[in-house]
Order: sequence, then structure tokens, then C-alpha cells
Amino acid sequence: MVRLGVGLVLGCGLLLAEGSPVNAGIRSEGKKGLFTKVNGKIDGSCGSGVCKISGGISAGKNLFYRFRKFDTRGKIKGVEFDSIGRKNVIVGVTSPKGSFIDKSIGLSSSASLFWLSPGGIHLSQGASFINVPSLNLSTANTLRFGNGSFDVFRSRASDLTGLSGQPLPGVLGFLVDPDSDLAGGVNRSGIHLDGIDVSIDESLYIDAVDDSLTVRSSVISLDSPHKVGGFLTLTGQSIDVSGVTHLSATGVKGGGVIQVGGSWQNSDPSVRQATTNTVGSDVVIDASAVEAGNGGEIVIWSDINDPVSVTAVAGSLQAHGGVNGGNGGHIETSGFDLDIANMKINVGSLSEFKNGEWLLDPYDYTLNDVSSISAALSEGTNITISTSTSSIPSFEYEDLSSGEYVTTSIGADNPSDSSGGSIVLNDSIIVSGPGSGDLTLQADKKIILNSDITNTTGSGNLTLQSAEGIEMGSRVISGEENYSEISWETSESGSVRLISTSSGGLSGLSSENLIYVSRGSLEIDQAGDSTFPGLIKNVFANTDLTKSGSGRLILSGENSYGGITLIKDGILQITSSDSLGYGSTVFLDGGTLWFSVATSDESSDFLIGTDGGAIGVDLGQSVTLAGVISGSGALTKEGSGTLELSGENTHTGATEVNAGTLLVSGSLSDATAVSVEPGASYELGSDDTVGSLSGAGSVSLNSYQLEAGGDNTSTTFGGVIRGVGGFTKLGTGQLILSGENTYSGATTVQKGSLSIKAPANTSGLLSSTALIVESGSLFKAESGGKTNVGSLAGAGTVEIVSANDVLEVGANNSSTIFSGLITGAGSLAKVGTGTLNLTNDDNDFGSVQGDQQPVVLISDGSLTVDSDGVLGTAVGDVSILVENSAVLGFKGSTTLNSERGIEFGASGGKIEVDSGFTVVIPSSISGATDFEKLGAGTLQLTAANPAFTGTTTVSEGRLNVTSANPTTATCANSASSNLCSSGSDGQSPTPTPDDTEASATLADSGADESTVLEVVQRVDDPSITTVVTSDDEAAATLSPAASSGTESGSSSATDVASGSGSSSSIPVSLSADGVVVELAMESSFSMNSPGDDASSSAVPATTIAGDGSGEVSAATGTESANTESSIDSSSDASAEVGDEVAADNQEPQSDGDEVAADTQEPQSDGVGADDGEAESSKDAGDASGAITPDSDQPRSPAVAVIRVSADQASLNLQNGDAVSTQRAVRGLNLPELSGRSTPSVQVISGFLQQLRQLVANP
Repeated sequence: MVRLGVGLVLGCGLLLAEGSPVNAGIRSEGKKGLFTKVNGKIDGSCGSGVCKISGGISAGKNLFYRFRKFDTRGKIKGVEFDSIGRKNVIVGVTSPKGSFIDKSIGLSSSASLFWLSPGGIHLSQGASFINVPSLNLSTANTLRFGNGSFDVFRSRASDLTGLSGQPLPGVLGFLVDPDSDLAGGVNRSGIHLDGIDVSIDESLYIDAVDDSLTVRSSVISLDSPHKVGGFLTLTGQSIDVSGVTHLSATGVKGGGVIQVGGSWQNSDPSVRQATTNTVGSDVVIDASAVEAGNGGEIVIWSDINDPVSVTAVAGSLQAHGGVNGGNGGHIETSGFDLDIANMKINVGSLSEFKNGEWLLDPYDYTLNDVSSISAALSEGTNITISTSTSSIPSFEYEDLSSGEYVTTSIGADNPSDSSGGSIVLNDSIIVSGPGSGDLTLQADKKIILNSDITNTTGSGNLTLQSAEGIEMGSRVISGEENYSEISWETSESGSVRLISTSSGGLSGLSSENLIYVSRGSLEIDQAGDSTFPGLIKNVFANTDLTKSGSGRLILSGENSYGGITLIKDGILQITSSDSLGYGSTVFLDGGTLWFSVATSDESSDFLIGTDGGAIGVDLGQSVTLAGVISGSGALTKEGSGTLELSGENTHTGATEVNAGTLLVSGSLSDATAVSVEPGASYELGSDDTVGSLSGAGSVSLNSYQLEAGGDNTSTTFGGVIRGVGGFTKLGTGQLILSGENTYSGATTVQKGSLSIKAPANTSGLLSSTALIVESGSLFKAESGGKTNVGSLAGAGTVEIVSANDVLEVGANNSSTIFSGLITGAGSLAKVGTGTLNLTNDDNDFGSVQGDQQPVVLISDGSLTVDSDGVLGTAVGDVSILVENSAVLGFKGSTTLNSERGIEFGASGGKIEVDSGFTVVIPSSISGATDFEKLGAGTLQLTAANPAFTGTTTVSEGRLNVTSANPTTATCANSASSNLCSSGSDGQSPTPTPDDTEASATLADSGADESTVLEVVQRVDDPSITTVVTSDDEAAATLSPAASSGTESGSSSATDVASGSGSSSSIPVSLSADGVVVELAMESSFSMNSPGDDASSSAVPATTIAGDGSGEVSAATGTESANTESSIDSSSDASAEVGDEVAADNQEPQSDGDEVAADTQEPQSDGVGADDGEAESSKDAGDASGAITPDSDQPRSPAVAVIRVSADQASLNLQNGDAVSTQRAVRGLNLPELSGRSTPSVQVISGFLQQLRQLVANP
């Protein structure tokens, strides 16, 4: 709201000189103007009409403008600023002459306006402000923000982009930098408000920094028609308010605040103190309530500590309550030298409400005759007496019986004593009657009570406020020493406040100094330390005791008050178990309760407020609190003694152990965050759950369980956790344990992450602790060295962070399964006699280990895995180191990564493969110690291993070696290897055959039933029904049965090539007629397949015996023929996978790619496919075999699976033509296996190589 008033424009600086035009106008600073535009131009100017301001620098909620000149006098009609929706508009005027404003200043949107003009500010008639609820005018050259400042002369645009927050208030924000004034060439002229009539909605702050502020014949209003009045502050080194001036901050619902030269008792550090402050006799300052509400606050102040400070007030000051009800307000007139002659005040109110207060400060005196004070108080008048080194004080009060105001003086001893500042009471103040006013004694030094203060009315408040303490003394009456007492009977809302603001506190000479307070509360607020030996008691009803202030108050008496003990600040120390009275609740809200005596409190409950609280115990003392501790603030344990909490506590704030021992034999809240400082200890006397754990002290689990982390925060605990109990990490946050912990119980990571970051050369966990990492949680080993755990279990994630980190598992000798993921750059070490079973195929640890640093170290017990991926990253020859006869076990078939080398270290190692599984190790095996094969499964070593020179023992299962080393092995009776004599224990080992040697018989190959079954099951051919092994020649029936046999008849190669169907000579399975299938396996096996005649009920059997001979029965089962098969060791194979069966009686192809099959006589040298002979040969081979069946009967020659190398099998396939390839595809049923319609030669070759690795033949 803006009101334009009429008044004279005073001051020669504002008058037109001899009718000449004023040199007025507005001009931006150009390139230094922070992009300020005047009428659309950065270097623009305006001398008439409405000047439009835009551009500027925007930073968060702030918008900055800078002007070289700002003078609205002359032809300018007004100024409109574009505030672009910002909350604050900051204007800097660099003109040495300052700013001249006599027109309206408007903002496009509502915002606070900060106007900085170091050269001065002149407001005259016509000045007004539109859309400015908060106006700040200052001659400061710097405006500070929380993270920087705006300099009127020197700030660049780039300096302001980060100033996005709120400017600091008052003297904290408006500053003068002498260097800045020098840069701007400022000639300060202060702030002048002459004849203005300005209304601001919320606040007006006018600050002439180190300069003068004059207000003449002006109206400044912060009235509110709807709410409480606004906030007006006038500050400067010298303030002069004169003429017919009205300063108003009234409000319908209550008066506002008007501060001239300072704040109430200098309580607001942001308000600059004046040195001289003058308010003229025609000035009215009004902060009253208009309708219903309390009066506001008026302060006329100059620095009371400056000997040249003068405050002279002669006007009228009003802060009365509303006409419809409300208490009177507060008026203060203060200064080192105070002149209040002819001053008028009004802090009145309706009779049912309280009158206000007028504070005159300061004075210094001794009260000898206080009868007038007693009389005034008994009449209900509020009295405040303050100290100074000035003249005899007087005060005015209303005589309720007459309705007139009475002025009285207080007799003082030596009032001009330069060392004054204390109030000494040598006469008793006794208040009686229907009611009491409030009594306030304020001393710059001490208040000494040698006599009593007594109130028996049941109302009124007592406040004793000193800077250096309140002393309860004594005086001698009739030869007897009488110790002073305070006996104050008040209402339930009343109070007795004993305040020491600077040093000292409440003290007494004797235990006979007494404080009786009935109803209400007793507050002892002290900044210093003191001891009160007297007693604090109730008189008629329970009284609450409040300790506030930063000092320490020691109570040594046996107090008997029955209310709440509230400790808001500082320390309340007790030296007797009865010093706390008999109240049932202790409320800690920012303060400390300190015990200097051993005690057990079974009845008191403790409430922790939002500001927290502390309990201290002296060294050698033990205190037990059995009550419930509740509340939301932080509880802090102080002192070297022991505090035991035996209750079921519920407080949700933090629990901080700063010193001594906190023993919890009850429980803490599950939500409390526990921190333990160095040298302090948190000890468990029962299982406990807390929100989080941090600090660097000690945690003693004893034999109990501690759970921490449920508040989901991330913390670090750098201390030591000890004891035989266990620890569980809860919640989604991260807990870092960076100390050398020694607890031996289990470590469970239930949620979030637990990180071990122990000091150098330490583990961080005791090697016996069992680690359980539950699903969804993370355990991190990141100490830069070894992290020990007794065992590892669970399904979460383990991260071994750096290449220097080693997670050592197993020292507690237990056997566990860990199905979770192990990641990180570090390595894993298995120790202890137990078994660690890892099952996650996605493990990815050891990624930056060197080729001489093992990713996995197995030095004791067993490490078992399901597949190669479980073992982490393959880094070369020493990816895995097995020593001390430890075991690397496999619980599934797998082929190791070719870069996953295994070294057998000191005392050798073992590899175990469970029954039914085959493990292929194509990587390096090294070491000069013992290697032992365990388990009923099959282990194949296929890579050259020249570095292995140790001994090899096959104790169980099968070991196949096609690598250069080892060359010999010793097999137990139940074990086998191609390095050992068949079926003998301790027999001389046989050398490993090379890749070109073919094994045509089952006896030579040592194939067993389970291996052959696995091969056939992988092929998944329903036409293969039984398998016979050389070990026992027993047939194992397969499923499905032989009902899926092929049709009789034959088909030509042309038919096959054209895909014209199947016949008996081109079956859809491994039992292809006359075709020898060569797979990349290391053993031969034989099988039965159904006859060509689909109607036949007989199933022929083919057995290749150990000498290469066998018997084939025809499909009808009526005749048989002898089969002989011999394989030359230099031959690659008897036929190729891609061999084509000829459709007529032709000679075989010259390159051996086809097998002849017709109704003629067998070829002279070859294998007959029908009732004649079929020949199978290849370029480099001379192997042959013969089958001589009865020519009158149908027959189904057996399938021969002959051991060759993978490379040879691939070469054979590549030598076949397209027709033979298609035929092999149909014969092997490969489309069913591979998912392809017609695989290429390369695809089939790749399949065979994969089959060799996936299905290893023993």
C-alpha cells in the first residue's frame, strides 16, 4: 500500500537552484552495468516520462541491477523495474552524489527491494514504492550473502551467478568496504527522508552505515488493516527524528515493532547500534494494537557501553493493547546517557488485561528502603529496575485505588560509584494483598540478596537477572545471622527466574539459604559455574525445576520439590541421591544431568527433547537408570564412569557415547543411531538392536548379539568390536568397519552393505567369525590386504575390491555353501579343514591379478564349484594355487577356461570330480609336488603342461591325459587312467597315446556305461535303444524304445542330396546303415539299434570286443556274422563323418569319402555294407574292418564310434562333399540337436568340437 502525502521539500540539496533545471536522469553503467538496460539499451539513459528498467543479472531468487546515476527529479514521471518474478531485486548506484527519489518506484511483480547507494539516499515528497512489501535502503557498498557478496562498484557479472540465496539481514548483510569506497570515489552524505509519506506492507529497514540518518516531517507507515503491524528499523551512527513526524506500525490484531538506533536490550545482532539518538517533542511513535491484540514493541536506543552515547526522547511513545482487549506492549529507552524529559508513554490495557512495560536502562544502586517497591508490586504494577553508573532512578506506576499514575524514586547508596553495576538488597521485599505485579531486578554485575523476597499473593513473576551471578547471603538481626530466602507464591503459569548471563550463577552461603516456590516453575539460567548448598522445596504444590544456560549448577542439598526437572542447557550436577527431588520425570532438552555419586534410580523416567541431552558420570562411579528413556532427541553419555540402562528404552534419537561406558542391560530403541567416540565403550548386557553404528570407540558384545543399520543410513565405525557375541548388519545403508575387530561370533549381512576397511597389516575381522551374506546384501573386503572370515555362506554379493585385497575363508573349519556373487579385483583364499562350496557361475573376481598372483588360493580343506565361471577371472598359469594337500572340487561337468592355469604348491593338492560329471582342464597344470585325482567323476587334462613335474595319483574315478604332462600316474583299484595299466593298482603306468592313435575297442578305451549313456542322451536319438560296454557287456535299456526304427530299403546318394526322404540305408539317427560315425572322443563304444525292417520284432545287438571282433545279428535275429575291426595306429579313422553311402554297386570314391552299399558281393578290401562288402578308406589311412553277414538275411550293421582327435574330426568333415554332409546331417539327426535346418560343414565341425568338451569319454 502506498500513500502520497504533501509536505515541504527541505534541504538546499533538493531545491532547484534559481529556477534552473535539476541535472536529473537515470543512466546505466554501460558495460559495467551488469547488463542493466534503461529503456531497452544497456548504455541507455532516461530523463523524462516513465523510465523502464530491464535486463540485469539473475541468480536464483535474486536479480541485480547497477546504475551510474539515479535521480528522478525533473521531468521523470516514474520508474518501472522488470523484476521477472524474482524474490529479491538488488540495485547498486555508483554515483558519488547518491540517489535522489521523488517519484514512484515500481516493480513488475512483488519482490523485496535492496537499494545500495554509498553516495547517499535522498527521499523527498512524491517518493513511493509499488509492489515492494519489504524495502531496504542503505549507504553500504557491499551486500553479503551466505556464499559471497555483491559489491556496488567492483562486482562483475560472473561474480554474481552463484549468489542465489537470501541476503543476510541488517548489519550482517550491509557492510562498508573502504577499498570499495575508494574505488568509487564516494563522498558520503547519509540518508535523508524529508517530507515523505510512504507506506510499506511488511518491513522497512533504513541503514546509514557509519553516517547520519535524518527524518523530518514525514509519515512512515507499516500499519496493517488485517493483521499485526509491520517491522520498522532506523539505524545509523547519528539519528535525528524531528518535526511533525509519525512513525507507525499498528495492526488490527496487534502492534508491530519499531526500532530506532538498536534492538531490545541489544538482543538482535543484526541491528546496528546508534551513538546518538534524538527523538523530538512533536514526534509520535506508535506500535499499538487497533482492535484486539497486544501492543507492540518500541526501542529508542544508543550504545549503552559507549561513554559518549546519548539517547534523548521527548516525544510520545505508544504501545497499548487493543480497544477490544489485549495486553500492553513494551517500550525501552536506553543509552549511556539517557534524557527522557517530557517523554510520554502509553502501554496500558483494559482492566482484565496486563499493562505493558517501560524499561529504563541502565542504573546502579543499593536498595535500602523498598517500601515503595513493595507497595507498587502489591498494586499489580510491573517494575523493572536496572543498573548503571547514572543518577538516582525513578519509576512510575498506576495506583489502582485512585486510578492515577504515581512517580516514586528508589533510595540508592553511592549511586555514582564508577565501579557500580550491582544490586544489593538489604531490606526485605514483602508482597501481599489481592495480587502482585512482576518484579524484575537487572544488574550489570551481581545481585546480592542479604534479605528476603516474599510474595504471598499467588500471582506475579519474579526475575533476578545479573551478569555475574546471584548470591544468597545473610544479615545480622538482633545479634543473629539470618540467611536470606526467596519465597514466592505464584500461579501455575507463573515463574521465578534466576539468571546469570555472563559468569557465575546461583550460590549461597549455607544450607539454610532456602528457595520456596509454590506452583509455577523455578528456572535457574546461568552462564557460569556455581554451587548452591541450600534447599529447593515446594510450599503448597509441585514445582518444576528448569536448568538453562551454559554454566554448571551443583546442587548438594537434599531437595524436595516434586515437579519435573527440565535441563535445557549447561550442566545440572548432583552430589546426593536426593538432590533431584522426588519428581517422576527428568526432561533433557539440550542440557546435561551429571552424577557425582553412585546411585540407582528405579522410578524416574527420562524424556529426551529435540535438542537432545546428556548424562554424565564421574570416574569411579556407577549409575543405574531403570526407568524408560523416551523422546526424539539425541542421548549422550559423558564422563569416565559407567551408566547402566536397564529399562526397555524407546527414544528414537541418536545415542552418543562420548566417554566412559554405556552398559545396556535392557535395550535401546531399534531406531537409535549409536556412535562411540575414541576411548569410550558401548557394552551389551543383553541382545540389542540399534538403528546404526558409528564412531571410533569400543563395542563390547560380551556373549550377546548386536544388530545395527535398520535406519538405512550409511556410517563408518573405526573402533574395535570385541567379545564372543555376533554382529548383524541391517538396513539398506552401508556400514564400514575400519577397525581391528576381535569378536568371534557370526557376522551376518542381512541388508545393505558391510565393508571391511581395516588398518594396514590387519584383517578387520577375527578369523573365526562366520560370515553370512544374505540375498540382496553386499559384503566388501577393501582393507588393501587380507580380510579373514571363519566361513562364508548365503546368497548375497561379496566384493573383493582391489588387487591387493584377499578374502580368506574357512579358519573355523566349518563347511558352508555360498550361492551369491563374488566380484572385484581381489582374490579368494580358502583355508581351514572345512569345505566351501561356491555355486554362482557369474563370479567375476580377480580381474586385475597378475599371472603370478593366484585368483584362487586353496591352502586347506576343500573349495568346490559347479562350473568354470564360479572361479572368477582366468589370468594365466597361476589362476588357481592348490597347496597343503587341499582340494579343488567340482560338483558338475565343466570345461575350464584355457587361461585358468592351476599350480600345485607346497605339499601338493587334489582335484575332485563328483560321480557322473566330467571336467576338462585345457589350461596349464604346473608345480613340482603331488597331484591327486579324487571323486568318481572324470577329469581330462588336454593342454601341454611342461611345467608340471610332480607325481600323479588317481585315487578315484577316471583321469584322462592327452597333454604332455603328466606322463605317468598311479591308479588305485577303483580308479582308472590312460596313464595307468587297466584295472591295476600300482602297476607300471603306460605312456599317453598321441592324437593319431585310434582305439577301436571298448576294452582298450575303458568306456563305462555312464559315459556312453551320457553321450547317447545328449544326442537324444529314439532309434538307439541299448548300449553295451566293454566292462560288463551288460545292456542298458534306453528310452524311448525301439519302436521308432527306420523303414527298410535304401536310397541313393542322389535321393539324399535332393532331400527325397529316408530309407533303411539313410536312417534318422546314429544307427545309419553302413556309416561309421567318427566323433571327437577318446574312447569307442558300441550300441544296439533296431533293424531296417520296421516290422521286425527282434533287436540286433552289436558288441565290439576287446580284440576288435564282434557279432552282428540281423534284424530278424535268425543268423549272425562275425565282425572284425582293426585300426592301424597310423590311420586317422576308418571312415569320415561326412561319408556318403553309395546307392548302387559301385567302387568307393577315390578319396575315401563314400561307403559302397548294394546287393553285390563285398569288396575285396573294405567293409561290406550289404550282403557284399563295403570299403571305407581315407587319404592317409589304412584301417579296415569286415562284416560278413548271411547274404539271405536283412542286416543292420552296427554303428562304430571311433576315437579321433577334434582336429582330425574337423578335417574329415571339411574333406566331405555337400552330399555326404547332408547325409551325415540326416544320419546324426543334427537339426534336432542344433536347431538348424541344414548345418554347414563348419557348423558340424564346431558341434563335434563342442561335444568333445561337453561330453568327455573316460
